[in-house]
Amino acid sequence: DTKKTKMASKIACVLGGTGETGKRVIDELRKLDMISRIDMVTRREVNLSEGERPFKIWISRLDIKT
Repeated sequence: DTKKTKMASKIACVLGGTGETGKRVIDELRKLDMISRIDMVTRREVNLSEGERPFKIWISRLDIKT
């Protein structure tokens, strides 16, 4: 089980996870056991229901004025 623990220590970082492509990337990453956490950086506010937001997704919202 040590091997399994080591495999589950990967962290993925997704920039712009609110668009169509980003959503699909997030969905695919959530399915992988080797990913222990997904850091999502976005400009938009993200409202995920409890069922959609597993413990492994961390969301950082950037406030960029254009």
